Amino acid sequence: PGASARAELCVQAGYLAQAREAYCTALGLTRQLPERRYIERRLSELQAISQS
Repeated sequence: PGASARAELCVQAGYLAQAREAYCTALGLTRQLPERRYIERRLSELQAISQS
């Protein structure tokens, strides 16, 4: 939960690279499928934002 929270704060502050790092860390730490799906979705959203 800590890495996901950090990622959300980074997104809100506009620090997208740091948010991506934090989401990747969170993804490596979680074993819960719903949480993994959420993090994967957020990573996809960050990718889309970065490309625009």
